[in-house]
Amino acid sequence: MPDSVYDFRSDNVGGAAPELLEALIAASDGTAAPYGDDDFTRRMVQRFSDIFERPVQVFRSPPAPAPTPSPWPPCQRLRRNLLP
Repeated sequence: MPDSVYDFRSDNVGGAAPELLEALIAASDGTAAPYGDDDFTRRMVQRFSDIFERPVQVFRSPPAPAPTPSPWPPCQRLRRNLLP
């Protein structure tokens, strides 16, 4: 019998993958300004600008379940236009 134990109850019962923990540790090194004035946001804006081949502004929002509608109509229009 293998030494591994499989627990299929939920993804919340297990620990985090070592790769995730390493990424969190790497991301938390040093300091970063809040509210979009950080290196991560600048890289993200540059990546989207490269994709759209023009300067763009990108505003991150917390993840939400797929059926959750945006309360702001311009976001709904943007989502319909950009997402398949």
